Amino acid sequence: PPVAVERPYDPTDVDPVDENIDETGSRAESPPITEDPCEFEWRNLKKLIVLVLSSLVWRCPEVQNQIRKHGGVEAILSCTSFDAHNPYMKEHAVMCLKFLLENNKENQKIVEELEAREVVRDESGVLAKTGHEAVIDSVGKLTIQKAVPSSSTASHVAEEVLDE
Repeated sequence: PPVAVERPYDPTDVDPVDENIDETGSRAESPPITEDPCEFEWRNLKKLIVLVLSSLVWRCPEVQNQIRKHGGVEAILSCTSFDAHNPYMKEHAVMCLKFLLENNKENQKIVEELEAREVVRDESGVLAKTGHEAVIDSVGKLTIQKAVPSSSTASHVAEEVLDE
């Protein structure tokens, strides 16, 4: 049987009437047509697209290669950060990335060649509480190491010891 596609409009209607217009003539529900799509939240849409991509690339080298050729590996990598409008987006993007890289040397090479530019500050202070810090080593890899006290902290501690 054919699959039913839900459309927000009737493509055959020559003069569509927006049912969301209230008495004042304003659109209560729909964003204005002139609104930039990148500013609209697209709740869950991004996540659904990543889920579809995951299904398409799973064990399919042809689709994996097509995604790479159109910059899709980088696009999926950019989806691995938190997005309040797309719950679990990061987790779905990681799974999609796994399927994109699986048995595909060219896609794996893209990720291998990425270079760390900076360490994002630890807002929660988890690393600092345990006496550690995140740094980028000389070969560009992220490492966790024991925090080195800064000179101002060291001199402050020394002053406290001398005062006792």
